[in-house]
Amino acid sequence: LIAVAISGDVNPIEIEKIIIEKFSKIPSKFPTVTLGEIENYQKDSLIIYSDKSIKKTELNYIQLQDVFKNVKTTNDYSTYLTRNVLNKLISARLGKLSFNTTSYKKGSINFSNFLKSKGVLLASVTLKPNTTLEGINEFNTHFQQIFEHGFTDLEIEKVNTKIKQKTKIR
Repeated sequence: LIAVAISGDVNPIEIEKIIIEKFSKIPSKFPTVTLGEIENYQKDSLIIYSDKSIKKTELNYIQLQDVFKNVKTTNDYSTYLTRNVLNKLISARLGKLSFNTTSYKKGSINFSNFLKSKGVLLASVTLKPNTTLEGINEFNTHFQQIFEHGFTDLEIEKVNTKIKQKTKIR
């Protein structure tokens, strides 16, 4: 279970030959894949990561949840659709807000599975260098507004229409 990723201004044919040359002699087996567990947080925590080569400032909020089930029943499908619509509503709202805001560049909130062993609510915002604190405050306000007040009928109808157009449901 290995992956090799190369990015940059390279010749893909040449890189492929080098990868095959370097890695093809390593004996391989098909291991039994086991699903590890991620324990729930016992307390809230904050991790600050800094690297001079990274040119942006980002805030990520992660809340672990129970893993979202695969779709096997009508009820599972309903839950999946609800999560999918909610992600689209949030994306549309934050896309509009981050376009109109001056204190942060891009915000997102997403519900998904994480490493197949946990579900996650992931909120992320890319902050502008001179308005970092203001960006955090403004994104937090938007985050709270979404979860406290929901969405307008117009927002829901727009997302609903887009989904119907994609799936050609009439």
